[in-house]
Amino acid sequence: MEHLNPGSPRACHEDAEPLDLVCVGAGAKGVAVAAKVHALNSCTDMGLRVAVVDAVAPGAHWRGDSGFTSGHETLGTRPEKDVGFPYRSERSFPRVHEALNDEMIRLSWARYLIDRTGYSGWVDAGVQGVTHRRFAEYLSWVVERATNGISHLTERVTRVDRVDDALWTVTTVAPGGAVRTITARAVMVTGPGAVRALDVEPSAAHLVLDARSPRDALAALGRAGARVCVVGAGESASSAALAIAASTTQRLHIELMTSGLVASRAESPVENRVYSDPESVDWSRRSEHERRHFIRRTDRGVISGDAVARLMNDDRVVLTEGRVLSVWERDGRAVVRVRRGEQISDVPFDAVVNCTGFDAAEGVRALLGPTTEVALEAMLEVPLADVAEHGALAHDLALRGVTPPLFVPALAGFAQGPGFANLSSLGLMSDRVVAAVAARRARRGAPVGGLASVDARRGVADAVLR
Repeated sequence: MEHLNPGSPRACHEDAEPLDLVCVGAGAKGVAVAAKVHALNSCTDMGLRVAVVDAVAPGAHWRGDSGFTSGHETLGTRPEKDVGFPYRSERSFPRVHEALNDEMIRLSWARYLIDRTGYSGWVDAGVQGVTHRRFAEYLSWVVERATNGISHLTERVTRVDRVDDALWTVTTVAPGGAVRTITARAVMVTGPGAVRALDVEPSAAHLVLDARSPRDALAALGRAGARVCVVGAGESASSAALAIAASTTQRLHIELMTSGLVASRAESPVENRVYSDPESVDWSRRSEHERRHFIRRTDRGVISGDAVARLMNDDRVVLTEGRVLSVWERDGRAVVRVRRGEQISDVPFDAVVNCTGFDAAEGVRALLGPTTEVALEAMLEVPLADVAEHGALAHDLALRGVTPPLFVPALAGFAQGPGFANLSSLGLMSDRVVAAVAARRARRGAPVGGLASVDARRGVADAVLR
């Protein structure tokens, strides 16, 4: 990616032609879209212009120095499911899919290993899973090579506003404090979203950490005789519990409190196919009950088999069932009120770690200006908080009925396929988003690849998209 200096007019885009797309976040989804745009621009005259904006670095949440993970945990998705997987671009780009896939192969996991002279070792080791940190390194490698039409801003997005039916503005703050506005014809918001809140009294707030907390902060909880309650049942909960346990050999008590039985992730060929290629099983035509049940069984509150084994083999970790109602402070400790069936009890701990999950819709809402939030909910005809539940995500992974497009793949699992909400189908996700962006560029008045005439523009669009 092209890294633009903070404060440069070119980075600001305030006076330039609006960008085709701004990606908020340079995690796996943002990098996958950047890779697809690079590949499409490299094999056609489409000439898309996209900015990827992230306050830290590509794959920051996976590195281990920005919270969320220690970086040493094994990625729940196989690395072969890279930024181009499943390489089925014929559905979105039927005329150029072979060239497009060839370009994407240059950015694949296998090509990364070859470039790092590590391919044979990985194969000889039995194509094992990789750590979160190693996958982040792969994303950074992709960023360095996906440059055609892509700019990267190391800035924090503070606000997204809808101007009209054609334009968004994205406000960012550079590390030095400079504020700038980017104008774009579409926006994609990525990232896990906001942490789901526990009912914590203000006096106890200093005793409660969450899944985003740096691992050194969690490690500090691992002192002799400490009692720590980790609330949640998914990968973030297991990661937090394992980080605390690994920080010391001292005796302590780590209670992993879940609202139901802990389940490990299903990884059969059937489940994998649904995540990789939901179109192959007519996902969107299946009943609501079947789709909800499948996601609940395979993705919600489940932990990898490796993590479950490590938790169960550490006698300092106890798995209990209970629903946390509230947390308050008493005598310098966190008191957790827990409901178990009809019984309610108050249990003291030295600290609590909230790993109850993330709310992607709240993460989007937090970025929107007040008038934009009202306008979006009027177009959606449902509260923004309920769009995933109502399946209000279109085929292109944008909020249905919202103009200009606002793509939120993390909310599209129920409506379009469970793999769009995680890393299981990054190539299919980017196909849908980039095809929608390319179609809009071809329909409007701006040149495509330097072609000024309407007929020439339509010719490029027909050659690429039809």
